[in-house]
Order: sequence, then C-alpha cells, then structure tokens
Amino acid sequence: MKRVADRQIAAMGPDKDWVHAAGWVGIMAAYESTLEPRYLAAIKAWAGDFGLTETPRHPRADNQCAAQVFLDVYRLDPTPGNVFMLAAVKRSFDALAVDPPAGRVEWWWQDALFMAPPAFARLGAITGDPRYLRVLHEMWWDTHAFLFEPKVGLMYRDDRRRESFWARGNGWVVAGIARVLPVLPADDRWRGQYVELLRTMSAALVPLQAPDGLWRANLLKPDEIPNPEASGSGFFTYAMAWGVNNGFLDGATYLPVIARAWQGLCGLVRADGHLGWVQPVAALPAATTAESTAPFGVGAFLLAGSEVARIADQGFVRVISS
Repeated sequence: MKRVADRQIAAMGPDKDWVHAAGWVGIMAAYESTLEPRYLAAIKAWAGDFGLTETPRHPRADNQCAAQVFLDVYRLDPTPGNVFMLAAVKRSFDALAVDPPAGRVEWWWQDALFMAPPAFARLGAITGDPRYLRVLHEMWWDTHAFLFEPKVGLMYRDDRRRESFWARGNGWVVAGIARVLPVLPADDRWRGQYVELLRTMSAALVPLQAPDGLWRANLLKPDEIPNPEASGSGFFTYAMAWGVNNGFLDGATYLPVIARAWQGLCGLVRADGHLGWVQPVAALPAATTAESTAPFGVGAFLLAGSEVARIADQGFVRVISS
C-alpha cells in the first residue's frame, strides 16, 4: 500500500476531477490504515482551495467525487479553519437537495453511485439535515431500478450499454455501498436495502473470480478480454472485505475470495509502486496492459488494502497468507 500510495502522490497534481478524486479517496483510506502524517498532509495540500470541478461537459456526479474527501478531512478536524471546505461542498449539493431530479436522470450511469452518494451521506451525518439522506435514497434506488438486472445480480453500465456487465462499473457500485453505509444512521430505514444489495452483488461476483484471484473486464464473458483488470478487482476486494469486517458478509465464504483477490492485486504492483493492468477511462470492457495505470485504479487498490489490513488486525492473518 505504501509503495503504491507514495508513487501516486508524487504523480498527482491539483486536479479535482473524478479521475484524481477517486485516487485521493484511496489515499485517505491509506492514511486511516497507516496514520502516516505525510498522507494527510498531501490530502490537505490537494484539497487546497476546496474547489469542485465545474467542467460543463462532465456530469455533475463526476464533478462532486472530490467532495467526499473534503468531508472526510472535515470530519477529522471540524475546526473553523476547515468550515470553508464544508461550505464549498454544500454549495454544490444543495441545488440537488432543493430540487432533486430522478436518479435515472442525474445518476444515469453506474459510476455515479460511487461519485456523489458517499458525499451526500457524509453531509447528512455532519449537518443532521435530513434532506441529504432523503435525496440520496430517492436517487440511488431509482438508478438501481433503472439499471439492475435481477437475473444476474449485477448492474448495467447505463441504459445504452446493456450488452455486457462491466467489471469497473459494478465495482463503482459495490464500493459506493461500502462508502455510504458507514455513515448512515443505525436506524435509517434504507440501511437494510443497501446491505442486501451488497450481499446480492457480492454473491454474483464470487463465481466470476478467475483462478489468479482477479476479475476480467467483461464479467460474464471473461475470455473475450482475458487479461486481468485491476480497478474492478480492487473495488470488489474492498467491498467484500468491508462487508466481512462489518458483519454483513460471511467470513467462511468470502475470506478465501478476498485472500486470492488481494494476492492477485499485489502481483500487479512493481517494486517502484506502479500498479498495472488498470483499464483506462471507458464506458465498456476493454483491454489493459502491465503499463496501464490511473489514479482511480490506485484508489481502488488502496481501499482494498485498507480493509484487508483490518482483516489481518482482527486475527485472520492465517487465512490471508495461506
């Protein structure tokens, strides 16, 4: 984790777009696992002016991904000096809270369920304003109804692309669940449905794991693009490990899956911390190479590592190392 995080931090610029923000989500997870002060310092330096990307050609959820990192920093240190961070996030999210569109309109593609919902959940926890959670639930479950295929237990990437089940797309969804649930109130009436979706999708993914522990970009047609794919595999490993750590997934079933996946992911890391085999920005399954990497793939890897570390801390070292 440290090798991968160190290399990525050195390569990061000031960008607040989703490509980089998803990487910083992972770096925050690495900080929480290691308590390495320089990771938090790097995150705060990146947060800087607390600005969110406003590029019109990109959907709003993509622009809002950075907000969840800003809010995690604020939750660590809710002092007056960080109030500007909260205010910047609220400006972006309040427009949706005042007049929420349908999920299938605003969050019409799988990726959106990782980008914006974790920030909505954090805003609800920080402010106590029920509007944020109400909008989160209404929009999430409308998107779910629009894209989920019950016969498979997975989601399509969007309404135009129903010919395949994309690994990273479904990874965004299960990782989004694992990012939302920790900050939902224990008595939230929708909590059980998020847990059930995590269970359903995780169960669908287990038989699709390849012998090397990883998943292929086209989940139901692994031979179509036979090379490993790190970003989807990282998100799956993270979500399953988080589910085991929090008692939502059965350890006897999932620990061997997680162990194989983590070993497979570590096998994609070079000595210099380069994580390869990350599918580039796309909307469909595509090939990767040992050289292809991206901040969001690193984010998935670091999220996975943070939860595998928790498994080890809880006494499952023998399972992971066997």
